Amino acid sequence: TVLLGYDTVNVQNIVIKNQLFGLSEVEPSNPFYYANFDGILGMAYPNLAVGSSPTVMESMLQQGQLTQPIFSFYFSRQPTYEYGGELILGGSNSQFYSGEIIWTPVTRELYWQIAIDEFL
Repeated sequence: TVLLGYDTVNVQNIVIKNQLFGLSEVEPSNPFYYANFDGILGMAYPNLAVGSSPTVMESMLQQGQLTQPIFSFYFSRQPTYEYGGELILGGSNSQFYSGEIIWTPVTRELYWQIAIDEFL
């Protein structure tokens, strides 16, 4: 069962007011039953959002919280419990890569699907 609720979401210095999100009352299956976290911050397209509500990313943009409409991830090559990587909202961190970023169109606005043959 999923209920819908509104709350203020804080991600470091970003504050999103009146964010609609799903409240799950029971999660009896893997990975949620054994997981050591309280929820999921979805980074998918709106097509996957509960009740066609704005995603957290959309709300950040609508409320002027991001400098650019992008996000990026850095995953450490030697992850530890204290530091496994970063989620960078509104840009990227050039200390985590060298060279230029190659932009490619998303071919399916669901799970960030791209055409791999563009890189071959």
